[in-house]
Amino acid sequence: MSVTVEVVNIGPIRRAKLELGRLNVLMGDNNTGKTFFATILHRILMADVNAYFPPKMRKKQIPDVVKEHVGSLLTPRDSEHDSATPRITVTDELQMWANEINRSTLVRFGDAVRNAVSYAYGVPLRNLRRQVGKDAGREAHISVTCSDPAWHIEIPFTHGSDEGDSKIVCPEPQSWLQDVFVPEDLQNYQAEAERLMLDSKASERSASDRIDTLCRHLLFMRGDTQLFRVWPNSCLHLPSERGGIMQGYRSIASAALKKSSLAGLEPIEIEPLDGTSRDFLSFILNPKNESSPNAVDAEFAGSANRIEAALGAEIDIAQNQYGLDRVLAETTEGQFEFNQVSSMITELSSLVLALKYRLGNSDYLTIDEPEAHLHPALQIEIARGLFELVDAGLSVTLTTHSDYFVEQIKNAVRMHELSLENAAGDGMRVSHTYRQDVRALLFVRTDDGCIANDATGDAVDPIDESTFAEATRSQYEESTPLISQLLELRDTAPTAGRS
Repeated sequence: MSVTVEVVNIGPIRRAKLELGRLNVLMGDNNTGKTFFATILHRILMADVNAYFPPKMRKKQIPDVVKEHVGSLLTPRDSEHDSATPRITVTDELQMWANEINRSTLVRFGDAVRNAVSYAYGVPLRNLRRQVGKDAGREAHISVTCSDPAWHIEIPFTHGSDEGDSKIVCPEPQSWLQDVFVPEDLQNYQAEAERLMLDSKASERSASDRIDTLCRHLLFMRGDTQLFRVWPNSCLHLPSERGGIMQGYRSIASAALKKSSLAGLEPIEIEPLDGTSRDFLSFILNPKNESSPNAVDAEFAGSANRIEAALGAEIDIAQNQYGLDRVLAETTEGQFEFNQVSSMITELSSLVLALKYRLGNSDYLTIDEPEAHLHPALQIEIARGLFELVDAGLSVTLTTHSDYFVEQIKNAVRMHELSLENAAGDGMRVSHTYRQDVRALLFVRTDDGCIANDATGDAVDPIDESTFAEATRSQYEESTPLISQLLELRDTAPTAGRS
């Protein structure tokens, strides 16, 4: 994904760093910071939507060298002798101009990240800074590094800091300017330029004014998107509390509706949910993607159908008398509300809805403990399905406590490494997801806070799951002498006393 995130002294985390892959696996004991880190990753990838240029940026003077360059692209060229697209000549003035724009965008991005993390937990920033006793002045920050294009920002979470305190390294001006003002498809670019130039209002202006308008259009439409071009189209978080919310969302919605009828007559007091729960509840109340309601990915819908087959239930939505969506489970026994079905169906229903109505192949899914309340056989099946979704273009970050889940992901990577022709016959196709697309962190708690260690392995052992192996070994070491003693007692006991 070309993005690296580091979290230092925020929440329970002393230090955690991850170069994001297409599949990111966060492991470790309970209360070691896995979900906190996953939430921060999710909020960072959502924050780019708040980094658009403000209106005043469109009024800034476009340097003459940029206008001259754009004008030259609109001039017909001899395809035999002048086929190469000319590059912008970067002067000191132009470099300062590009850096000013990108710094302004990254400052707003940093501010959006801090606001997003604060929103996710429903507390002020000062409450998110890790409490470290006598070392309370210790540095706390989130840093984000992108390699395509190359830029970096360190976002402080220190008490009293503001967005202007962020440490920023802007992208190289030459490549950024070329990306913004020289689209790859020059023919389409020229057609778009011609449309803008022939606009009824633009046609009344001089040629230089029309080129200036075109440059402003390119800057506003492409300036910041070039910084975040590796970011996902949209993000969805299925939190660990999803089962409880699925069980009680109808009651929550009904209570809100009843309260709303009293608006203006008496004070309405409803305890607010934290941002993560609020966003998930919003998704459940309206799971369909309104921006592209017909854009249902066939492969994703197929994965949803396979999960439903394993559940023995079809998950779908129907509207109630207030026009709100209701999620129902249809089984061979009939149609049921979620307070009437098993925890297995409750836990996986939101994933089914996401695959049916929300996620596409350039999106990002965060899911906490997808194995929750599942039999080991179904854990393996869900792990297999998520890997196939990653193979289809979805990016996923998950937290897990399941060795079955992790082992199945490892097997999927091994199958790719071996390029097994019969993998499909074994229930899994050969993957296009490479080993380097899978990242793993092992979270541990120390006397000085939680830290994350890189748990990404090699082709033979793609993920270091020693945290599970140690628990298994400890249990085995306890079981072995107990079994031996019982066998010895059974073998030495009198025949009449045997049960």
